[in-house]
Amino acid sequence: MKGLFVKDFELMKEQKNAYLLIIAIALVMTIWSKENYFAIGFLGLIGSLFTLSSISYDEFDNGNAFLFTLPITRKGYVYEKYLFGLTIGICFIIVGMMISLIAVVINHVEVTGIFEQALPMLSMIIIALALMLPIQLKFGGEKGRIILIAIIGAIFFLGMLIKDNLQALNLTEIIQKLSEMSDVTLFLFSLLVAIVALMISLYSSVLIMEKKEF
Repeated sequence: MKGLFVKDFELMKEQKNAYLLIIAIALVMTIWSKENYFAIGFLGLIGSLFTLSSISYDEFDNGNAFLFTLPITRKGYVYEKYLFGLTIGICFIIVGMMISLIAVVINHVEVTGIFEQALPMLSMIIIALALMLPIQLKFGGEKGRIILIAIIGAIFFLGMLIKDNLQALNLTEIIQKLSEMSDVTLFLFSLLVAIVALMISLYSSVLIMEKKEF
């Protein structure tokens, strides 16, 4: 797994200009829009997406056929992709927090809510990886992106339907109880849901890789 980590980080180094551009965009957007915590969410999610590009790189020109002649297991490969995605996502959240601090100073507002914005992003990154990685491993780059967009669209559409029919579905009381939770309780609840989703996703991804032929 260490070798895979080194490989993926070396790949990142080759794309450092793209990362710097994204960070610069986040900085400008955060300061210009005066949405002082925009960079935290934006960079957190963008950072977790880079693990998908590493999978596409591995698949390019049937590269997996060579990769798995090395002393690595398919299960280890899957674990590394999840760990790599979490690591990059968390690192980008930290960069986003630093940008938010800069924006707060420039916009002359009080430094409040940075951790309250950053902590929920951890759950969002975990859920995003839990959704994206099995699809990417199963269908590859092109098909995976199309299916992922379709799933996100379906989730968005379902969310709109639920929002418009809260009373009919008897969800108003549940949402009210969730809104009454303390920030810590809500964070721990969302983190628990995210971890359960991650475990299911990880198990699914291992099965996908073990059945995959190169």
